This record gives sequence, C-alpha cells and structure tokens, in this order.
Amino acid sequence: MLSKKLILTGLVLILPTVLGAAPVLIEVDLENRASFRLAKSLGISPWARWDNAFLAEIDSDKLAFLTESHIPYRIISGNPKSQPGYIISPELKAPVALTSGLSDKKVLSRPDLWFDQRSDKEAESLHHQGFILYPVGDRPIPLTYLERPKVVFPSGGQLDTIQYLVDQIVTDSLSSYVLRLEDFVTRYSYSDSVAPARQWILDKFSSFGIDSVYLDHFYWNSDQWNVVATVPGTAEPDRTIVVGGHYDSVTYNQAPGPADFAPGADDNGSGTAATLELARIISSNPLPYTVVFIAFGQEEQGLRGGYAYAAQAASNGDDIRFMLNMDMIAYKPNDTQVKLLHNATSEPVADLMDSLAAVYAGLDGVKGSAAANSDHWPFMQQGYLSVFAHEYVFNSQGWHKNTDLSDSMNFDYMTKVTKLGMATIAALSQPNCLALPGDVNGNTQISLEDVIHTVNFLFNKPGGPWTIDPVCRGDVNANGAITLGDIIFLANYVLGKPGDWAPYSSGDCCLN
Repeated sequence: MLSKKLILTGLVLILPTVLGAAPVLIEVDLENRASFRLAKSLGISPWARWDNAFLAEIDSDKLAFLTESHIPYRIISGNPKSQPGYIISPELKAPVALTSGLSDKKVLSRPDLWFDQRSDKEAESLHHQGFILYPVGDRPIPLTYLERPKVVFPSGGQLDTIQYLVDQIVTDSLSSYVLRLEDFVTRYSYSDSVAPARQWILDKFSSFGIDSVYLDHFYWNSDQWNVVATVPGTAEPDRTIVVGGHYDSVTYNQAPGPADFAPGADDNGSGTAATLELARIISSNPLPYTVVFIAFGQEEQGLRGGYAYAAQAASNGDDIRFMLNMDMIAYKPNDTQVKLLHNATSEPVADLMDSLAAVYAGLDGVKGSAAANSDHWPFMQQGYLSVFAHEYVFNSQGWHKNTDLSDSMNFDYMTKVTKLGMATIAALSQPNCLALPGDVNGNTQISLEDVIHTVNFLFNKPGGPWTIDPVCRGDVNANGAITLGDIIFLANYVLGKPGDWAPYSSGDCCLN
C-alpha cells in the first residue's frame, strides 16, 4: 500500500494554473469505501488495478481534492498522451537482467510491474525479450471497490459430491488431449495450424454433449477466437465460474520459427487439456452454478483473448464468482507442490484450494502473488476473483522453445492439479442454503442442537431468530416438508447411525 503521507514524484504539487485541466496518470490507493466514493465522484478513469490500488487518469485540477481527503496517490506521468504507455510485466521466466533497462516506476504496489512510455517499435522489442505489455489508455476497467469474500471449507454431503467428481478424472484422457494438441506442430496465433487446432477443441467440447459451444471472436492484428463451452447451473444459473487456459503456443529466437514449429505441450497444452477434462465431467454432472470453460486465444501476444472475454463479461454484468486459470501444470520434475497465485482479494479462495489440495489431490499448495503473465490477470482487472494454478518447478528448458514436448511432462502430476481444479470449482459452486444440509441453526456443524431446533420448529416453537430457512436445511430426507422422519433421520446421523445416506436438503430455497 502507498504511504499515508502524500507521495508526489518530481513536484510537490502540480497546480491547475500550470497544467490547466490536462489529464495526468496517477496511482491511487482507495483504502476504504469513503475514498472510493470520492474518487468516483471526481470522474477518474481507471486503466489497471491491483485489488483497490488503481492506475488511473484524472484531470490535474482535481488532485487537490485527493490531497484534502488524505487519499494517498503519486503522479506516474504528467503527460500520459505524449507517447504510448504500458504496464510492463516479465513473463513467467524473463531474465532478471532485462529488467534493468526499465524505468524505476514500479506501480500498483508490485515489485514486478513497471510503467513506461515507449514507441511501438520499442514495445515490440520488449515483448520479444520476454515481457507482457499492457497498454494503458485503451482498455478502461470498472471502478469498483473489492472486499475479501468469506469462503468456507465444504462439509456434509458436499464432501462426497466433490470426491465423486474428482474420482472421474482420467490420466489417459489428459495425456491424449495433450498429444493431440502437440500433433498440430504449432498453435501459433498467426499460423495455418491454429485454425484446425481451435476447431478440434470446439469439436471436443461438443462431443461431451455440451449444447452451448461457440467461437468467441475478437481482433488483435488479425481475427482471433476463444473457444467457449457453457454448462448451465442446476440451482443458480446466473452465478458463473470460469475455468480456462490458453491454447496458443509460441517460440522465440529458434529456427524454424513459431509459424512452423511451436509444440507447446506444457505451455499450454496442459492447461487446455485440464479444461477439456473438467468440461467432460461437468457436462454429465452439472453444478449448482453455471460453469464456462474457455480455451483462450492469443495469450502469447499479451493475454488478448482473456482481456476480450473478461471485458465483455463485465460489460454484460455477468456474475462471475471465480475464475480458475491453469497454465503450465505438467513439467516432469514436479510431484507434490503446486503454485496458487492470487491477489489479496482472491486469497480466501487460494486458502480454500490449499486446504483442498491435500485432501483431494495429494498436493501441497504454495501460495504466492499473481502477476500480469497469464489469463487470470484480465479477470482480476475487471474485479473478479481469480487464482492461477501453476507448476512449482518451472519448465525453463521448454518455455517458448522447441523442446516443450510431451516427453518432458509428468501426467500423474498433471492429473493431481486437474483434481485440485475440480475440487475447487465443486466446492465453490454451492448455494449458501446447501452449504451444510441438516445444520438448521446455521452454526456450521451438525449436532444434537440441530435436532432440537428441528423439533422446536416442527412444533412451532423456534425459540429465537432463524438466520436461514429451516425447511431447506431441515428437510434432510428431501421429501418436501419437515416431519418427524427428518428428526429421526437427523438424530441417527448425529449419533453415527446414518445407514447409507447423508443429510440432503430439498434445495427449494436455492431457487428463490
């Protein structure tokens, strides 16, 4: 976070009399809702964010209002229109030495994000050296205030459901998808092979019986497409979880060049294959929330497909509860650790994933800070929760090279990461009233107290305020009403004599 003390670069204050009302580019930290409301009233134009810190344009004559309100900010550029501006982020393994040529303007409270203004030619050169350049000034983002969500570990019948879904992931399916993607020889965004690769992904989604499968068009230097498959939710279809990974590939500084050979097995045949496998299973076992599976295009040219989809989703008002990004999840030396990269707002989900990892995937989650280097980032920019699942030991021998082949992959490890992905989306895709069927007093556990509450409710003696709908939670035999049968069922369950069943609610309240 920026210091509470006002930070100005170069000048103590830029007076309106000097600059008039010309826009300046600032970094501003909106630490609370009051500062957010003021910033919104001043009409600032946000271009990038990290949680509630924004890189934004504001008319220079309005800076005094931020100063008077003790909202910390600093000026990044006094003339943002003079030359193209970029947020510059090293890709997953850019050489550290290259960062010495960047300006000292690190932004958004991040050690791995710089702002610089460069010509188009200079920007292209940086990209080929291993950096992602995010243009500042051509992609407005919503000015929203983010709060960390409350995320609870699944319990009750959810645990059995998650295990059932996880057990359906098949290693042979994952390896077959990767091998087929590798067989296209290259999936470089401007190659002849990218179109048939894209069509194969679309056809594979369709073969799972998913009704809504389509090519999502966007344009960056040429016509490009994401491949999107949607499985509607069974209880709250307006709530959405996005699962994805990019399908394009690239090599740099290697003959014969990416248009002819860029196998991209790990980067990112692995994430694409995991997305396909999760779609295969969810297509036959839909979740309460809608799940949208996306193979993103043009990630290697600056996250273009991710930006296009996330921006359109935000414009549409889509209620995306979480976005899981999988990119490079299969390098051979890996076995038991997986990186879970997140921002502060998404950390509760990363904590959940860390807890699920050992239980359902035999993995140890290693949390870390996300960067602007894969398709999670555009969703974070729009204010959506997102976590980037990434291999712990990085595939430096194959990253953007001709050696990114399936023989350098550990498919057992890839299966584990895919299982973690399944456990995560299944745990998150649960309406609140189904979080713990049988917990009729809402204290997150099933005990004799719940039995007593159910008895009291049945005989119209609730004994206090009810924070949830007892009919939904208390109808544990799912016959549409609370009866003595529910009490007997629930008592048997609490006392460890459930028979072959678990508390199960009707779910009626979830449809409201």
